[in-house]
Amino acid sequence: MSGSHGHKNGAVKTSKHGKKPKVKSVVVNGGLSQNKGKLTLLLPKWDQSDSEDGEYFADVKQSEFLRAKLNACYDRKVNIPDVELQKYNQTFYEIFHSLLPKIQRNTSRTRCLDPVYVGSSAEGLMVKPCIHYDVQIPISVVGRMNVESAGPGLVRLRLPPVPLGRAKEDKWQGWRSHDNYLSPILANQMMYKFVLQWMSMRELPDVTANDYEPGGVVRICVGSEITIDITPMIDLDRKDDPYPYTAKPFRYEREAKSDYYWRISCFEREKRLLQTMNRADGGCRFKALKILKALRHDDDALRHLTTYQMKTVLLHLCDGQVDKSKWQKQDIDSCFLSLLEKLLETVQKRQLRHFVLEDVDLFDNIPEETMTAIGNRLKILCSREKELGRLLDK
Repeated sequence: MSGSHGHKNGAVKTSKHGKKPKVKSVVVNGGLSQNKGKLTLLLPKWDQSDSEDGEYFADVKQSEFLRAKLNACYDRKVNIPDVELQKYNQTFYEIFHSLLPKIQRNTSRTRCLDPVYVGSSAEGLMVKPCIHYDVQIPISVVGRMNVESAGPGLVRLRLPPVPLGRAKEDKWQGWRSHDNYLSPILANQMMYKFVLQWMSMRELPDVTANDYEPGGVVRICVGSEITIDITPMIDLDRKDDPYPYTAKPFRYEREAKSDYYWRISCFEREKRLLQTMNRADGGCRFKALKILKALRHDDDALRHLTTYQMKTVLLHLCDGQVDKSKWQKQDIDSCFLSLLEKLLETVQKRQLRHFVLEDVDLFDNIPEETMTAIGNRLKILCSREKELGRLLDK
């Protein structure tokens, strides 16, 4: 699925410290590379050299036993058959497109544009039991908007002040903070208001909405199976400002409840990278990632990791191992163990760099005892084939 953006008015980008967020220059087929502030389309540059075996795999043989366990786990509790997926997608489409007109023709003075579909459902990485859809709602930019750097991966969006005596004409009324910033908290509260208004007009006994709290998300639940997150988004559509900003905080983020900070979103860039990778290996690493995502629901330590962190680990793994001829020769066991080893490596280093925004650490603010528990569990799974097999059998 894909979304389209309407026309945005001009915006001025400024930085409090005179700096732009650090962006990693990654070149992919059909992807973008940053060179002296300009974005260009370039060809793959990923290293094609063979990787060395990890020390933790000395006792884990890439065997028929593990391969059979992984395939059985994938078929039993990970993969969503096409017939089921079509049913879920149809339900999502009917519910969301009933809500969308209420969002776009809302009661505020600010217009919302066509939605952008993001996350696992848009990447082909959705797994059971989480039938989850992420939708970003672009907000039409009215007048000038200044972008101020606010830390790794964060920006503040400053609005022009309301002219004296013209408060009733303010296009950002209800979205604006007291000191003239576009507030992510107020933007989410607006979305929540639109959802509640829509629900009050429709009799949908199986549809509920969560109680929105600052730092959380606006979520719609359809029965006990499907969840839909609705997130406000700003896309300034500028050549020197290529990434949109969203009002959805990272897990463990220190500033999650801030009334100022918007997050830089690199979804489209990451999606292109994943598509390039998936074509290179015939789906092997996608399958491995989907299995790992499903296992986190059955393991007390792994459940502290997010699927976004796991996806980022896979992107880093591919940064040095995208060679088509190499990966097409791999079976699911070697793909999965390579991913598990790379995840362990990042946990032991206590650092997981965002794949595009180099100054963002996705392990930042996670408690040390949590990281220790995750690392200990991954060591066991990397070194004991039978223990990994038991987890796959759950």
